[in-house]
Amino acid sequence: MAVCFQQPVFQLPLYASTGYESDSMPSFAHISDCHLGAWRDKTLRALNLKSFISAMDACMERKVDFILICGDLFDKNLPDLDIVEQAASKMREVRNKGIEIYVIYGSHDYSPAATSIIDVLHGSGLFTKIMDVEGEIATDKIGLNFVQDKKTGAKIAGISGRRASLERYYYEILDRDKLEKEQGFRIFAFHIGVNELMAGVRTEGCVPISFFPRKFDYYAGGHIHSRIEKNENGYGLFVYPGTTFGWNYNDLENAANGESRGFFIVNFDNSVKKVEFVNTMSNSVKLHEVDADNRTADEANAMLEKIVSQNDFGNSISLLKIRGVLASGKSSDIDTQKIRDKIYSKGAVNVFINRNALSSKEFNEIKIRADDRATTEERVLSEQIGMCDSYESALLKGKDGVETAKAVLGALKDGKKENETKGDYADRIAGKAEHILKVKL
Repeated sequence: MAVCFQQPVFQLPLYASTGYESDSMPSFAHISDCHLGAWRDKTLRALNLKSFISAMDACMERKVDFILICGDLFDKNLPDLDIVEQAASKMREVRNKGIEIYVIYGSHDYSPAATSIIDVLHGSGLFTKIMDVEGEIATDKIGLNFVQDKKTGAKIAGISGRRASLERYYYEILDRDKLEKEQGFRIFAFHIGVNELMAGVRTEGCVPISFFPRKFDYYAGGHIHSRIEKNENGYGLFVYPGTTFGWNYNDLENAANGESRGFFIVNFDNSVKKVEFVNTMSNSVKLHEVDADNRTADEANAMLEKIVSQNDFGNSISLLKIRGVLASGKSSDIDTQKIRDKIYSKGAVNVFINRNALSSKEFNEIKIRADDRATTEERVLSEQIGMCDSYESALLKGKDGVETAKAVLGALKDGKKENETKGDYADRIAGKAEHILKVKL
């Protein structure tokens, strides 16, 4: 899962405009974490794709020389083909304009056991996959080969993302001396957090900056869903553009709180001259929080009605976050469907009502509160599995039981695909359950 947090933007005078226009010197686009196909909701899925298409259109309009995508172009290694077709069509249009595209895997679109859509599109010639480490590591050092952009001469090397940041070991044994001796304008592409850039947040799964080769001209990051620009002494400019849209509720909430969504265009000759952020999100995201603690369900409904009547929701993705412990009534007594319909009637393009942190004194079987669905699910499953000690299978006990339950829930959340019959859908879900539970249904 990508790490999401709010990070201040570092504005560097060194990289402010120096009078060069975008078409007077080479330029490239730095994009990451598009997560195409991430949303089950059709509207959000379409808006996510729209943000990516907007980025591609901006690259063509600005006539960049090449595009570098630093992981998680897609949300899965084998995403829905309708999303792939639309994204590939737009990338083909970009290539027809003479703009090369270079890609590394992210933790979502990489698969150790199966061919990824990234491999398929690379094989078709749509873009160039930056090759990093293949097969088993047989020595205590690994080397990376540069890919050189023919038009600009820029040299790109990098390490793709893996699930659970398993690529950390590659950074540890990286032959940095060899990379540092390379001449020319050099870009290092990566998809992982860097300890020194993660001030004030968790650093699990990150790597220290000392694992990177020194004195590259540009360090192009992915995986972190916040925009970061920082010039690290002895290294160079580390940049995370963040996500072009977002892949979960937390990303939308962070956008509502002012976190930017987009990518960077970088002008350079023998060094970086200008870095410019381009926004890709066409809809505003609005967050309204309701503190229902010690309120009745009727009072909470009245508070929501007031929010709806006093605010403009036109062309927005609207988030309502309800938290607290109701003094009386149940959380189900809050008429979220009625509120949702009223917000849609005022022009919202999508409405997301988050009640994960709402509970009632009348329902206390599970005493868990959390702000995000994933944490809530894990804690609820841990508590429930802990109360069931009669299971014989190790798959249903302890941490393994939680992981099994999460996998089954994930399979059940996989909706019916377009043109898929009910019978085929049932067979597909049953097959997934058999694989997870290691039983024959």
